[in-house]
Amino acid sequence: MLQGETNTIIIHLEWLDAPDPSTNYVTARDKRVEGTGTWLLNHPQFIQWKKTGHLFWLQGKAGSGKTFLCTNVITHLQNQGHQVFYYYFDTLGSGDFKVTYKGLLASLLVKMGMHNNFDQSILKTLYKGHSQGTSKVPVDVTRPFRDSSLLTLAG
Repeated sequence: MLQGETNTIIIHLEWLDAPDPSTNYVTARDKRVEGTGTWLLNHPQFIQWKKTGHLFWLQGKAGSGKTFLCTNVITHLQNQGHQVFYYYFDTLGSGDFKVTYKGLLASLLVKMGMHNNFDQSILKTLYKGHSQGTSKVPVDVTRPFRDSSLLTLAG
């Protein structure tokens, strides 16, 4: 990608005003104790998911360790050379946007938009179709872009 193209994409991504899940990731990674949650990485279902799965969903009560477990999984996969698109639903001090479906979609569009295999024309079309970024995008409008983007990245 050329410098001018990169700047254009960054403008498009900033317009989405997406929550940044890397803040949750870094905070959890800095706080974790060595060896915490490694049981999950060795669990037969996780090992099977790594071979066949696309979506890994971890659900539990507040304070049960989901953030640390997910952070371990992300780190483990990144260390193996995988591109990981992740998101943390966060209710602590981050506003309402990190707990919404719209926040998830915006965040994933930003992550995918910076990926080399992403069709940048999809993001440009979305941007242009909303007054060159002067109006926000309703959730239902992002669905076709999200679905085609995930298929493009998976293929």
